[in-house]
Amino acid sequence: MFNFFEEYFYLHIEFILFISGLICLLYSIYDKKFNINYFSIENIKMYILNAMLVFFIIGWQLYIKLPLLDINKTSIDILHLNNLFIFSTFNCYIKIFILVFTIIYLFIVYDYFKNDKFYFAEYIVGIYFLIGSMFLFISSYDFFIAYLIIELQAFIYYYLFTLLSKRVIVLEAVSKYFILNVFASLILILGISLIYGSCGSTKFIEIGILYVEQSASNMFTVGIFFFLIGIFFKLAIVPFHYRIGDIYEGLPLIVIIYYSVISKIPYLIFIISLLDIIKFSIVFYNLIFFVALLSILYSSLIVLYEINIMRILAYSAISHLGYILLSFSFNTLNGIVLGINYLFVYSISIFGTLLILYIIKIYNINNGYSNFWNIVDIIKFSKFSKMNYFITVMLVSFLLSFIGIPPFAGFFIKMNIFIEVIKSCHYFIFIILGFISVINAVFYLRLIRFLLFNKENDIKLSSWNLSLNIVFWVIVFCFIFNLSFFFFQSIILYKILLIL
Repeated sequence: MFNFFEEYFYLHIEFILFISGLICLLYSIYDKKFNINYFSIENIKMYILNAMLVFFIIGWQLYIKLPLLDINKTSIDILHLNNLFIFSTFNCYIKIFILVFTIIYLFIVYDYFKNDKFYFAEYIVGIYFLIGSMFLFISSYDFFIAYLIIELQAFIYYYLFTLLSKRVIVLEAVSKYFILNVFASLILILGISLIYGSCGSTKFIEIGILYVEQSASNMFTVGIFFFLIGIFFKLAIVPFHYRIGDIYEGLPLIVIIYYSVISKIPYLIFIISLLDIIKFSIVFYNLIFFVALLSILYSSLIVLYEINIMRILAYSAISHLGYILLSFSFNTLNGIVLGINYLFVYSISIFGTLLILYIIKIYNINNGYSNFWNIVDIIKFSKFSKMNYFITVMLVSFLLSFIGIPPFAGFFIKMNIFIEVIKSCHYFIFIILGFISVINAVFYLRLIRFLLFNKENDIKLSSWNLSLNIVFWVIVFCFIFNLSFFFFQSIILYKILLIL
């Protein structure tokens, strides 16, 4: 018998997020109409602090659920709401990671809205709804429910992308994003229709039980194929990546910081859940393997012809997503652990890199130089690289980590994946990955050369005090993590293995 309050216990986090978003939206409408100090710094701070308090309380609620471990210290999976959602220790850790990042991100949002006060409340409302939809997606255990939440996330991204945009190129980027997402949605719903037609259900648990007893039908195989293609469109990996460069180039940097770090996490976690019901067929693992390898190869080659920093980071994201999916395609628990570890390390590294670009943008605006978007090509950007030498050193460390140079974190996570490739006896793939790594090294070292040795018209900053800037200290944390990852990587890998 359905017990609403018992089932509500596992989804009350999501309810709180959506209700808080609605309350913030309604209050902002009233506040904007009747409060003459609506755009004051104090009022912006109040909205930001309230959001941080809500996220902290939710994070604490998730943390107190973590002791749901059995005697053998293995994680428990609890299905609820008629097997539509799953609650697990692993999902809790992912949600806590998203919340911690969001709280840090709100400090940056506050710094941004001190200079540009329009739509600050509406943007925070969008963050509420986005996190709520992400949490539902991470917990979803049904194809149709996942599709509905994916569409909800897409609408929220349209909202956030256009809210702070003041440039014509953004309209083009969002238009491409919308059109390709519509096409991806059609592919997703086609795949779900075929899955339901072959199984009579869209629930993971029922499909898994069905195909333990019998082999998968051709209709089900085609349905999963189309569904995975739709997910690949949403992840924007090769060959479904056509919008990603324009998105990174056109959107405001404050939006890109959140989008680049968080947007891919729910999809990758959902793929891990999906692997539980397609593990009986090697065809799907081969599809993931092929797409991953193609993404690594293509993005590593196309980036050689790019000079725009934001587009370079976009194609770099595709390459790193390829490595994550490659580790998932090994069809082993160790491969999934390595993929999650890679996702965690990459998220911190790209976060630090984008925060450095954000600092350069703020400095650029405050000191009356040309607009930030005119310096994002490599040569012009290098003129700003020596505004603070410590910032330059940290930026170089993140780039070296992307290459996979020791002793930075990128070396160890890539080395683990290479070892797994050798264990899987894919020696030819190992040679290809080694060749791609050399190509990446050539490109990033060229970029580092521009940053360190281009002496023409350098813009230096001797009076900039970074000591009390929260953004700076977040970058320092990312830098220290990147440099000292070797000492605690085994602890992280063991913890991921324990909660899976």
